Amino acid sequence: MDMDENKPINLYTNPIGYYGVRVILALEFKEIPYGVQILRVTHCEHLEPWCMKLNPSGKLPFLQHRAKVISGSSQILEYLDSVVLDHRVLHPDKLSPAWQRLRHFQNLVDSFYIGDLVGGCYMYPSYVPEPSLMDRGVCKMIRDSYDTMAARTKELAGKHPEMKQIYETRLVKPVLCKPTEEEFQSILSRLQSICDLAENELRGSEECGQIYLFGNEFSAGDIYLLVFLKKLTFLGLRSHWQSGHHPLLVRYFEKMLDIPSCTKALGDYEDRLVKLKSQLTYPQKSMESEATNQPVKLYTNPVGYYGVRVMLALEYQLIPYDVYTITILDFEHLEPWFMKLNPGGKVPVLVHGKTILSGSQMILEYLDSIVHDPKRKLLPVRESSKWERLGDFQRRVDDLPMVSVIGGCYKYPTRVPERGLMDTYVCKHVHEGYLGAPSCAKELARTHPEMKEIYNAKLTNISDCDPTEEEFENLLRDMKGLFDFVESQLKSSKEDGEKYIIGNEFTAADIYLLTLLKMLTFLGFRPFWQSGSHPLLVRYFEEMRDIAACRKVLDDYENRLVNLRGHLEEKTSAQAGKLN
Repeated sequence: MDMDENKPINLYTNPIGYYGVRVILALEFKEIPYGVQILRVTHCEHLEPWCMKLNPSGKLPFLQHRAKVISGSSQILEYLDSVVLDHRVLHPDKLSPAWQRLRHFQNLVDSFYIGDLVGGCYMYPSYVPEPSLMDRGVCKMIRDSYDTMAARTKELAGKHPEMKQIYETRLVKPVLCKPTEEEFQSILSRLQSICDLAENELRGSEECGQIYLFGNEFSAGDIYLLVFLKKLTFLGLRSHWQSGHHPLLVRYFEKMLDIPSCTKALGDYEDRLVKLKSQLTYPQKSMESEATNQPVKLYTNPVGYYGVRVMLALEYQLIPYDVYTITILDFEHLEPWFMKLNPGGKVPVLVHGKTILSGSQMILEYLDSIVHDPKRKLLPVRESSKWERLGDFQRRVDDLPMVSVIGGCYKYPTRVPERGLMDTYVCKHVHEGYLGAPSCAKELARTHPEMKEIYNAKLTNISDCDPTEEEFENLLRDMKGLFDFVESQLKSSKEDGEKYIIGNEFTAADIYLLTLLKMLTFLGFRPFWQSGSHPLLVRYFEEMRDIAACRKVLDDYENRLVNLRGHLEEKTSAQAGKLN
């Protein structure tokens, strides 16, 4: 292949992105080595400053190869043909009739934005003839994420003035995914036109003894068509091509699944969607059964910042649970058994019956769905003003990447105002643990070849824990800004006669804040919020300790950290003894 193997292709895409699947199918078919960086659009990860600097359009997918960054699926497919000249070319000669036919077909397929189709399926369900994987719940989640994107873009433009122009460019033409009924009907009409055109093309190919859409070679046209048909099936619109009017199209789709790259790319696409749906939908009947008969299992790092959020929620909501310790410093989160349970290799992970969830936010949403006592609910009503405030607060807290803060505390100890339980000694071990994770994952990929793909995916998604001094300074500035914001929020709450962050009820926002304050205290940053400039925050923290669940979880958190320090000192002493 005409490629520099030392500089592989990296694909940045949404896990269930329609356009990204096109590129994945092309890469698989052309047998090009590549890495995948998942960017969850629902979490606005594609809008983060590092990503926008790399790809100012903020659109997915985009591909990075050597010094080039290419966005847009059709442009990426053409680029792949240009760098791999001798292997499975996807585009015919530009002077040939096949090129014109392919281009016409592509333009028709891309004559509408797929997000508008998804939004329409949610808004006008009477037009969706059958149940599907992408049901109204999934479509609503995707559509609602576009509202979040607009708010997040404005927020980031304010936080990063040096990138204001880039972010404001995105706001000029916002994508809303809220078509009118007339616009949605027009899109459905185009779906039918695409299927009709594909049937005619296949009829012409069959008459010429050809099996693909535009000849005897698999091409980009086949990729556009296969991913299009798969998407219609997911959305409950399969009848547009499987109603008996397109027999060649039905037979063609079945034949294409005999191609290994098609089977893999489309099968993985479906698996990712199934996983997403399992995280979003919780049938009430089975939930009640599981809540009654099966305890919740929590797999977490003993001093894990995000795991403490989940423990606090479990304690507050009085949900029985068992804890299984996964020690990050010993790379237990990378062990094969755990990677099979949770291919992302991240903690915390919650298992409840057949439900497996990772990520503290997703877990807290799940726990709220199985709690029947309204006084123990942690989440406000969706789409309410309090729901929006919670989302905004959570994003502000999670904009402070804790692994980078820990790495900075170890590398630049003079910037830490006081010595905490997690001093330079502890941070050094935690930092080295994160730095050692890639080597461990590579070795496990070698010794467990059947899981090589899972480990390779993990290698593309390991958190950055090694900030430069300038980056650490920016983190400290953001930390101080966050405390100022919280103080102003508490002042507003007090003026409104409210006790908590977003109202008169204890919510997930309070969990995010309490665990943050405790972690930063451990790291030596207590003067940032207890120096006299944040009196309401100090009083708030003291009052929250009157809540039994908060007191128990935060005290246990501190005890585990004390035990960790003792364990590390014993380990260091033992290693020194061996050397002597």
